[in-house]
Amino acid sequence: RNDPAAAKLRVYRLDTRTGALAALGMVDGGPGEAYGVCLARERGRLYAFSVLKEGEVLQVRLDLGRDAVRGETVRRLRLVTQP
Repeated sequence: RNDPAAAKLRVYRLDTRTGALAALGMVDGGPGEAYGVCLARERGRLYAFSVLKEGEVLQVRLDLGRDAVRGETVRRLRLVTQP
């Protein structure tokens, strides 16, 4: 969990030879407190699903550069939230 007012997705690249992580950056994960995240790959594109505590889920397309990351929200879903 991070900032309760604005969720952020931090993205890292794993060097599989050394096991070291290199920070690529941070993208917007939506308004409100983050509650969970998952990743999916579809048709060669990488997506993060940012789950917010109030029941909204943002599908964020991640564009990974060599040394940076960009994110664009491509869909918003609404779920029933916990009491």
